[in-house]
Amino acid sequence: TPAVWGGAQSTSRSIRCRTVPWLAWHFMLTFCSVANTANITKFTIIVIGIRECATREGNVAISAVWEEVWNQSTMLNRLGYFASLPTVAEIFFVLALVPYAVALLYTTPWPLNEARANYLVPSEDNPELPGYKYDTILSRDMNHGSALAILSEAIGLSCCVACTDTLYAKTKFGQQFEEADRAHGKMRVKLLLNCLRHVITQCERCAIRSGFGGVLKNGLQLNLQVTVLACRRAAEARIENHNAEVMFLSLWSITLGLVSVVQIWVDAYKVFCFAKEVLWNKRDKIMRMVEAEAEAEDVPEKMLRKVYQGLCAVKKFAFGLFLLTLTCALLVLYALIKLWMSHVCEHKVWNYNGCVDLSHMSLKLERVEEGE
Repeated sequence: TPAVWGGAQSTSRSIRCRTVPWLAWHFMLTFCSVANTANITKFTIIVIGIRECATREGNVAISAVWEEVWNQSTMLNRLGYFASLPTVAEIFFVLALVPYAVALLYTTPWPLNEARANYLVPSEDNPELPGYKYDTILSRDMNHGSALAILSEAIGLSCCVACTDTLYAKTKFGQQFEEADRAHGKMRVKLLLNCLRHVITQCERCAIRSGFGGVLKNGLQLNLQVTVLACRRAAEARIENHNAEVMFLSLWSITLGLVSVVQIWVDAYKVFCFAKEVLWNKRDKIMRMVEAEAEAEDVPEKMLRKVYQGLCAVKKFAFGLFLLTLTCALLVLYALIKLWMSHVCEHKVWNYNGCVDLSHMSLKLERVEEGE
């Protein structure tokens, strides 16, 4: 009828109005993630150019400022050797690639003949077909959904990550937990293990994202980029070599890095709250269910132990996620303090032990300016 068709059109229009902003938002997040990786690459190439074009006056001045920053840092002096700025940039760039390597190791089938297997998954035509699982280099019982989520998180495809995020895991957990409450015997224990597996998988993936993507890729890079920006400002305050493009690139890279790391923090907060809810609100009921099935003859003791081990694993991964996220937050906070202090310190550069004194370098930098 016209009324029905009108209602359908209204519903379709409502869904479309909600979908467009959602897609636009996640497209922006995906763009920021990809652009951040591209800017890290370009930033590394520019810093390596300081070594390859060492005779240029600006590069000589920046290298001199970096050397003085290294010498006045108590922590870096304890390492017992000096690392040039390009060397540090190369090391940090390799560390920024670690999330991609880890994602490939988690999703690459092993042994390789697994890649030629027939990956059959449940569908409307074959609902009874079990989802195909396979072993990978770093994981067991991998499936296509988990592999897609891991690869999407590594390269920053926000839409795919949002479709497999904590809300989906919480929904699956709630459904299977209600089924476990109604079931008995071996089926109840099996459903409880599936519930805990959802939490463990979310915590593990988010811990990997916070550790490798948050700490290694964004946290360290932000500190390096802020330090290079401060060193360049300190050098350009003494020589006539202002490079607006490089300054803009540094600020743009810092902004993209902050957007990416905030996205990781939001995901970590959601997953941590999910794990906390399970440990605080569901743990006692899970323990009562397990104790009720402890005397059942069809429930192996090994399955009961797996439930206890699953609860311990949730606690362990949640604590690890908290520590990694805290480490990432401290690194970003340190970078922001250095960025702020670059406008406060007289010579633009700040270490954890205070502003770096470059006053005794004036003669050296004046010689650079004169081309000596």
